[in-house]
Amino acid sequence: MERPIYGSDYRFLRFSFSHTHYTDNRAGICPHFFGYMRRGHARLVGEERTIEVREGDLFYIPAGCRYQSYWAGEPEVCFDSLAFPAFLQGEGAGVYPLQRIPLTPTLQQRYAALTERELIVSYETLGLFFLFLDAVLPHMERRESSRARGVVERALAYMAGAERLSVPALARHCRVSESGLYAAFRSVEGRTPLSAWQALQAERAAFLLRTTDLPIETIADRLGYCSAAYFRTVIRRQTGKSPRQLRREKTI
Repeated sequence: MERPIYGSDYRFLRFSFSHTHYTDNRAGICPHFFGYMRRGHARLVGEERTIEVREGDLFYIPAGCRYQSYWAGEPEVCFDSLAFPAFLQGEGAGVYPLQRIPLTPTLQQRYAALTERELIVSYETLGLFFLFLDAVLPHMERRESSRARGVVERALAYMAGAERLSVPALARHCRVSESGLYAAFRSVEGRTPLSAWQALQAERAAFLLRTTDLPIETIADRLGYCSAAYFRTVIRRQTGKSPRQLRREKTI
């Protein structure tokens, strides 16, 4: 019997490579990530903060985070990468910053149960992941909230599950006027809702290019681009790289 397909929003992987490695994610990442450093160490340089992770450290990278990562180890670097689309309570990007997370005995037990076998996405591993997620959230640092940030967080969470963007529908979902929605984005993000949507679509595209073998035409169609040629143009403008260059990269 063929293994069920759960989509590309969840990706549980273990990466390893010799000596040093550099990843450029300044274009931003689409899903949220938990990482666990098994061997070696890394420096993750984000726009707001930099964190150092060493063997045995658990860390979190939020959706939309723009960062560079520097990995080193002798003789190798090895880390787990757990990609997921949203939190149990529906909170989206912007609530939790890039951070290291203290490992309590309960968290160690939950994480070990999730990763002691092959890292694949299945009914069983998703169940274990949600148990881990439920245990880890109380130990994570949260950003201070404000009304404008709350509007933007609701908007970004809505965008994360949407296939198309309607600004009037987005404003209604956030319970603000369209002018209020634009004002919140200018205050918190320094950009418009449309710019945020375009960046999110580029992040989704980059994630699919880096983690799947789907043809470029299929990815363009799935994300609502009118043609593969236009898709290539937009991706290069948003990320500074061509789809082919993104396809050659690995991401965490």
